[in-house]
Amino acid sequence: FAEGGLAGLCVGVARRMGDAPQVPLMDDGITEAIAALEAAGVTVVDVTLPWNMHELAEAAFTHYGSIMAPMIRASLGEGFGDAEPYTRDFVEAADRAHAHNGHFHSVEWEARVQADLAVIFADVYAIVCPT
Repeated sequence: FAEGGLAGLCVGVARRMGDAPQVPLMDDGITEAIAALEAAGVTVVDVTLPWNMHELAEAAFTHYGSIMAPMIRASLGEGFGDAEPYTRDFVEAADRAHAHNGHFHSVEWEARVQADLAVIFADVYAIVCPT
């Protein structure tokens, strides 16, 4: 982009992540980002991220329970009990989600999210959204 700049790119803007509540402070940041992109010659279009945040979080924790939680336990070994409380809480929540939902649930959700994003990215180069 250094040679040609950003002019001509099409960027999608999602003001909300699925059904998550809108946050005015984030709206201000997105509005500023849109202005900067448009000033650089970028075409900005609205996009929708069609996700239920509760289901997405559950799927993420299920995924973490199959990959990250075992990795953290393995890396800490006998020292897991000495880990920071938030680390133990994270691992235990991920373990619970994985035990409740199973690995297939997280893979199925990841496929849905990737399919949704593939549709959006067919028309835009990038997505600006709250994080």
